[in-house]
Amino acid sequence: MDIVIPTYEKHKQYNIGFLESIRKYCMDKESVVIHLIVELNTLAIFETIKQEFKDLNVEVHTLESLVENVDGLGIVLKFKNKYPLQSLKKLYSFSVVNGDYIVMDSENLCVKSFMMADIFLAQKTKPILYCKNCFQPIQTEVIHNSNILCDTNNNSWYFLKSYWFYEKELVGKLIDSLKKKYNNSLTLELQKITLFEYQLYCTFLRKNNLKEFLCVDDYLNQKCDFQEKLNAISANYEHVMVIINNDNVKTYCDIINHLDEKIIRLHWMTDNIKNKIIDETNVSIGTFHWD
Repeated sequence: MDIVIPTYEKHKQYNIGFLESIRKYCMDKESVVIHLIVELNTLAIFETIKQEFKDLNVEVHTLESLVENVDGLGIVLKFKNKYPLQSLKKLYSFSVVNGDYIVMDSENLCVKSFMMADIFLAQKTKPILYCKNCFQPIQTEVIHNSNILCDTNNNSWYFLKSYWFYEKELVGKLIDSLKKKYNNSLTLELQKITLFEYQLYCTFLRKNNLKEFLCVDDYLNQKCDFQEKLNAISANYEHVMVIINNDNVKTYCDIINHLDEKIIRLHWMTDNIKNKIIDETNVSIGTFHWD
Protein backbone atom coordinates (compact mmCIF):
# COMPACT_ATOMS: atom_id res chain seq x y z
CA MET A 1 0.00 0.00 0.00
CA ASP A 2 1.47 3.32 -1.09
CA ILE A 3 0.95 6.78 0.41
CA VAL A 4 2.28 9.72 -1.59
CA ILE A 5 2.96 13.06 0.09
CA PRO A 6 4.15 15.92 -2.13
CA THR A 7 6.04 18.26 0.17
CA TYR A 8 8.67 20.96 0.53
CA GLU A 9 11.09 22.30 3.15
CA LYS A 10 8.55 24.40 5.03
CA HIS A 11 6.40 21.32 5.69
CA LYS A 12 9.17 19.01 6.87
CA GLN A 13 7.98 19.13 10.50
CA TYR A 14 4.43 18.26 9.39
CA ASN A 15 5.80 15.21 7.58
CA ILE A 16 7.62 14.15 10.73
CA GLY A 17 4.40 14.54 12.75
CA PHE A 18 2.48 12.37 10.28
CA LEU A 19 5.11 9.64 10.36
CA GLU A 20 5.09 9.69 14.16
CA SER A 21 1.31 9.25 14.08
CA ILE A 22 1.62 6.38 11.56
CA ARG A 23 4.11 4.74 13.88
CA LYS A 24 1.67 5.10 16.80
CA TYR A 25 -1.71 4.30 15.23
CA CYS A 26 -1.33 2.35 11.96
CA MET A 27 -1.66 -1.31 12.90
CA ASP A 28 -0.38 -2.62 9.56
CA LYS A 29 2.36 -0.03 9.01
CA GLU A 30 4.84 -2.69 7.91
CA SER A 31 2.78 -3.02 4.69
CA VAL A 32 2.67 0.73 4.00
CA VAL A 33 5.23 2.62 1.91
CA ILE A 34 5.29 6.41 2.37
CA HIS A 35 6.70 8.29 -0.61
CA LEU A 36 7.82 11.88 0.00
CA ILE A 37 7.99 13.82 -3.28
CA VAL A 38 10.38 16.78 -3.13
CA GLU A 39 12.43 18.95 -5.44
CA LEU A 40 16.04 18.09 -6.14
CA ASN A 41 17.51 21.06 -4.26
CA THR A 42 15.90 19.86 -0.99
CA LEU A 43 16.62 16.14 -1.34
CA ALA A 44 19.32 16.07 1.35
CA ILE A 45 16.96 17.68 3.87
CA PHE A 46 14.36 14.95 3.45
CA GLU A 47 16.83 12.07 3.34
CA THR A 48 17.34 12.76 7.06
CA ILE A 49 13.67 11.85 7.66
CA LYS A 50 14.23 8.48 6.04
CA GLN A 51 17.08 7.87 8.45
CA GLU A 52 15.02 9.01 11.43
CA PHE A 53 12.19 6.59 10.63
CA LYS A 54 14.10 3.45 9.75
CA ASP A 55 11.33 1.33 11.32
CA LEU A 56 8.91 2.61 8.66
CA ASN A 57 9.04 2.20 4.88
CA VAL A 58 9.88 5.76 3.82
CA GLU A 59 11.09 6.60 0.32
CA VAL A 60 12.15 10.01 -0.96
CA HIS A 61 11.83 10.89 -4.66
CA THR A 62 12.54 14.08 -6.55
CA LEU A 63 10.10 15.63 -8.98
CA GLU A 64 12.96 15.75 -11.47
CA SER A 65 13.37 11.96 -11.31
CA LEU A 66 9.62 11.45 -11.78
CA VAL A 67 9.68 13.66 -14.86
CA GLU A 68 12.53 11.60 -16.27
CA ASN A 69 10.56 8.41 -15.54
CA VAL A 70 7.56 9.68 -17.49
CA ASP A 71 9.22 11.62 -20.31
CA GLY A 72 12.42 9.63 -20.60
CA LEU A 73 14.62 12.70 -20.51
CA GLY A 74 15.70 15.50 -18.25
CA ILE A 75 14.18 18.90 -18.99
CA VAL A 76 14.36 22.34 -17.42
CA LEU A 77 11.21 22.79 -15.35
CA LYS A 78 9.51 26.19 -15.74
CA PHE A 79 6.07 26.02 -14.16
CA LYS A 80 3.39 28.61 -14.88
CA ASN A 81 2.43 28.67 -11.20
CA LYS A 82 2.38 26.38 -8.16
CA TYR A 83 -0.53 24.27 -9.44
CA PRO A 84 1.19 22.27 -12.20
CA LEU A 85 4.22 21.89 -9.91
CA GLN A 86 2.06 20.32 -7.21
CA SER A 87 0.00 18.34 -9.70
CA LEU A 88 2.93 16.66 -11.41
CA LYS A 89 4.35 15.57 -8.04
CA LYS A 90 1.08 13.73 -7.46
CA LEU A 91 0.31 12.46 -10.94
CA TYR A 92 3.80 11.29 -11.91
CA SER A 93 4.13 9.38 -8.63
CA PHE A 94 2.45 6.47 -10.41
CA SER A 95 5.91 5.75 -11.85
CA VAL A 96 7.39 4.82 -8.45
CA VAL A 97 4.53 3.24 -6.51
CA ASN A 98 3.88 -0.49 -6.38
CA GLY A 99 0.15 -0.29 -7.05
CA ASP A 100 -2.84 1.94 -6.32
CA TYR A 101 -1.96 4.90 -4.17
CA ILE A 102 -3.42 7.59 -1.93
CA VAL A 103 -2.09 11.14 -2.16
CA MET A 104 -2.28 13.36 0.90
CA ASP A 105 -0.99 16.83 1.66
CA SER A 106 1.46 17.32 4.51
CA GLU A 107 -1.13 18.55 7.03
CA ASN A 108 -2.45 15.17 8.14
CA LEU A 109 -2.32 13.19 11.37
CA CYS A 110 -3.56 9.73 12.27
CA VAL A 111 -6.01 10.17 15.17
CA LYS A 112 -6.78 6.63 16.38
CA SER A 113 -5.80 3.03 15.79
CA PHE A 114 -6.69 1.72 12.32
CA MET A 115 -5.72 -0.61 9.50
CA MET A 116 -4.51 1.09 6.33
CA ALA A 117 -5.77 -1.95 4.42
CA ASP A 118 -9.33 -0.97 5.40
CA ILE A 119 -8.87 2.48 3.85
CA PHE A 120 -7.51 1.08 0.59
CA LEU A 121 -10.19 -1.61 0.36
CA ALA A 122 -12.95 0.97 0.72
CA GLN A 123 -11.47 3.20 -2.00
CA LYS A 124 -11.40 0.63 -4.78
CA THR A 125 -15.17 0.21 -5.05
CA LYS A 126 -16.30 3.70 -4.04
CA PRO A 127 -17.98 5.94 -6.58
CA ILE A 128 -16.12 9.17 -7.27
CA LEU A 129 -17.92 12.17 -5.79
CA TYR A 130 -18.49 15.32 -7.80
CA CYS A 131 -20.54 18.49 -7.58
CA LYS A 132 -22.12 20.79 -10.14
CA ASN A 133 -21.62 24.08 -8.29
CA CYS A 134 -18.44 25.96 -9.18
CA PHE A 135 -18.10 29.46 -7.76
CA GLN A 136 -14.44 30.36 -8.16
CA PRO A 137 -12.62 31.50 -11.32
CA ILE A 138 -9.84 28.98 -10.77
CA GLN A 139 -12.38 26.14 -10.82
CA THR A 140 -13.64 27.32 -14.20
CA GLU A 141 -10.07 27.55 -15.51
CA VAL A 142 -9.09 24.10 -14.23
CA ILE A 143 -12.23 22.47 -15.66
CA HIS A 144 -11.60 24.16 -19.01
CA ASN A 145 -7.97 23.03 -19.13
CA SER A 146 -8.86 19.44 -18.20
CA ASN A 147 -11.46 19.39 -20.98
CA ILE A 148 -8.87 20.55 -23.52
CA LEU A 149 -6.38 17.91 -22.40
CA CYS A 150 -9.00 15.13 -22.56
CA ASP A 151 -10.90 16.38 -25.64
CA THR A 152 -14.22 16.39 -23.82
CA ASN A 153 -16.87 18.73 -22.42
CA ASN A 154 -17.26 18.20 -18.70
CA ASN A 155 -18.76 20.67 -16.20
CA SER A 156 -18.42 18.64 -13.01
CA TRP A 157 -15.98 19.42 -10.18
CA TYR A 158 -14.14 16.46 -8.62
CA PHE A 159 -11.58 18.11 -6.35
CA LEU A 160 -13.72 17.74 -3.22
CA LYS A 161 -11.67 15.90 -0.64
CA SER A 162 -8.48 16.34 1.36
CA TYR A 163 -6.97 13.17 -0.11
CA TRP A 164 -6.99 11.59 -3.55
CA PHE A 165 -7.07 7.92 -4.53
CA TYR A 166 -5.44 6.81 -7.78
CA GLU A 167 -5.45 3.46 -9.49
CA LYS A 168 -2.00 3.01 -11.00
CA GLU A 169 -3.29 1.25 -14.11
CA LEU A 170 -5.76 4.05 -14.84
CA VAL A 171 -3.17 6.79 -14.31
CA GLY A 172 -0.98 4.92 -16.80
CA LYS A 173 -3.80 4.96 -19.34
CA LEU A 174 -4.26 8.71 -18.84
CA ILE A 175 -0.53 9.36 -19.29
CA ASP A 176 -0.40 7.17 -22.41
CA SER A 177 -3.36 9.05 -23.87
CA LEU A 178 -1.76 12.44 -23.22
CA LYS A 179 1.61 11.37 -24.62
CA LYS A 180 -0.08 10.29 -27.86
CA LYS A 181 -1.76 13.69 -28.08
CA TYR A 182 1.44 15.64 -27.44
CA ASN A 183 4.30 14.24 -29.48
CA ASN A 184 6.81 16.42 -27.68
CA SER A 185 7.49 16.12 -23.96
CA LEU A 186 4.29 15.83 -21.96
CA THR A 187 5.83 17.78 -19.09
CA LEU A 188 6.67 20.70 -21.37
CA GLU A 189 2.95 20.93 -22.13
CA LEU A 190 1.58 20.38 -18.63
CA GLN A 191 3.93 22.79 -16.85
CA LYS A 192 2.36 25.67 -18.80
CA ILE A 193 -1.20 24.90 -17.64
CA THR A 194 -3.09 25.73 -14.46
CA LEU A 195 -3.85 22.16 -13.54
CA PHE A 196 -5.37 20.11 -10.72
CA GLU A 197 -4.28 16.55 -11.39
CA TYR A 198 -7.33 14.90 -9.77
CA GLN A 199 -9.68 16.98 -11.92
CA LEU A 200 -7.74 15.84 -14.98
CA TYR A 201 -7.73 12.21 -13.82
CA CYS A 202 -11.48 12.13 -13.15
CA THR A 203 -12.30 13.95 -16.37
CA PHE A 204 -10.45 11.18 -18.22
CA LEU A 205 -12.19 8.45 -16.22
CA ARG A 206 -15.63 10.00 -16.79
CA LYS A 207 -15.06 10.40 -20.51
CA ASN A 208 -14.09 6.74 -20.86
CA ASN A 209 -16.65 5.32 -18.39
CA LEU A 210 -13.91 3.77 -16.26
CA LYS A 211 -15.46 4.43 -12.83
CA GLU A 212 -18.80 5.03 -11.13
CA PHE A 213 -19.64 8.62 -10.17
CA LEU A 214 -21.99 10.11 -7.55
CA CYS A 215 -23.29 13.69 -7.49
CA VAL A 216 -22.80 14.87 -3.93
CA ASP A 217 -25.28 17.76 -4.36
CA ASP A 218 -28.13 15.33 -4.94
CA TYR A 219 -26.96 13.12 -2.10
CA LEU A 220 -26.76 15.98 0.42
CA ASN A 221 -30.17 17.30 -0.60
CA GLN A 222 -31.59 13.98 0.55
CA LYS A 223 -29.54 13.68 3.74
CA CYS A 224 -29.31 17.05 5.47
CA ASP A 225 -31.42 20.14 6.05
CA PHE A 226 -28.51 22.58 5.89
CA GLN A 227 -27.76 21.99 2.20
CA GLU A 228 -28.79 25.54 1.30
CA LYS A 229 -26.17 26.93 3.68
CA LEU A 230 -23.64 24.48 2.34
CA ASN A 231 -24.17 25.64 -1.24
CA ALA A 232 -23.73 29.24 -0.15
CA ILE A 233 -20.35 28.45 1.38
CA SER A 234 -18.51 26.33 -1.16
CA ALA A 235 -18.72 23.64 -3.79
CA ASN A 236 -17.10 21.26 -1.34
CA TYR A 237 -19.17 18.89 0.74
CA GLU A 238 -16.54 18.72 3.47
CA HIS A 239 -16.85 22.46 4.03
CA VAL A 240 -20.15 21.68 5.74
CA MET A 241 -17.93 21.51 8.81
CA VAL A 242 -17.90 25.28 9.13
CA ILE A 243 -21.56 25.23 10.07
CA ILE A 244 -21.48 22.09 12.21
CA ASN A 245 -22.83 22.59 15.68
CA ASN A 246 -24.17 20.38 18.45
CA ASP A 247 -27.57 20.22 16.72
CA ASN A 248 -26.39 18.89 13.36
CA VAL A 249 -23.14 17.07 14.12
CA LYS A 250 -25.01 13.76 14.28
CA THR A 251 -26.24 14.29 10.72
CA TYR A 252 -22.70 15.02 9.62
CA CYS A 253 -21.44 11.85 11.29
CA ASP A 254 -24.20 9.89 9.56
CA ILE A 255 -23.09 11.27 6.19
CA ILE A 256 -19.45 10.39 6.87
CA ASN A 257 -20.41 6.88 7.93
CA HIS A 258 -22.73 6.33 4.97
CA LEU A 259 -20.01 7.47 2.54
CA ASP A 260 -17.50 5.36 4.49
CA GLU A 261 -15.02 8.22 4.75
CA LYS A 262 -11.96 7.49 6.88
CA ILE A 263 -9.91 10.58 6.00
CA ILE A 264 -11.57 13.98 6.41
CA ARG A 265 -10.78 17.58 7.26
CA LEU A 266 -10.81 18.24 11.00
CA HIS A 267 -9.85 21.89 11.07
CA TRP A 268 -12.16 24.88 11.58
CA MET A 269 -14.20 23.18 14.32
CA THR A 270 -14.26 23.03 18.10
CA ASP A 271 -12.37 20.28 19.90
CA ASN A 272 -15.66 18.97 21.26
CA ILE A 273 -17.16 18.47 17.80
CA LYS A 274 -13.88 17.17 16.35
CA ASN A 275 -13.65 14.55 19.09
CA LYS A 276 -17.29 13.57 18.61
CA ILE A 277 -16.66 12.96 14.92
CA ILE A 278 -13.58 10.85 15.68
CA ASP A 279 -15.47 8.84 18.31
CA GLU A 280 -18.67 8.26 16.29
CA THR A 281 -17.26 7.59 12.81
CA ASN A 282 -14.54 5.46 11.23
CA VAL A 283 -12.41 8.55 10.57
CA SER A 284 -8.83 7.60 11.42
CA ILE A 285 -6.78 10.28 9.60
CA GLY A 286 -7.56 13.97 10.00
CA THR A 287 -6.52 16.79 7.68
CA PHE A 288 -5.67 20.03 9.47
CA HIS A 289 -4.74 23.46 8.17
CA TRP A 290 -1.78 24.89 10.04
CA ASP A 291 -0.66 27.55 7.55
